[in-house]
Amino acid sequence: MANLKDSTGMCLLHAAVDSMNNSAVEGLKDMGIATTQINYQDDFGMTPMHISCINFDLGIFSVLSELNPNKNLFDKENKSFVDYLKENEDIDPQILNSLI
Repeated sequence: MANLKDSTGMCLLHAAVDSMNNSAVEGLKDMGIATTQINYQDDFGMTPMHISCINFDLGIFSVLSELNPNKNLFDKENKSFVDYLKENEDIDPQILNSLI
């Protein structure tokens, strides 16, 4: 059941991140599901980390960062999650530098 995806290829972790539900993300992490789904790509090539960077939810970003997401996965726009962070003017340069 944890590996189910919706019609756009989103898994449970994608959905929790997309809805900005910190407690659901934490729960999926505690159950070990987030670890297996951290690098899942939906039909648009987006991982949960891509979505967290677009939403710029620092709480979720922090939790997902602990799961060692692959920063070399690109979406259909040929962008990694780091590319989305670079586009955000509010990103702390230290966070960005730690990912590059």
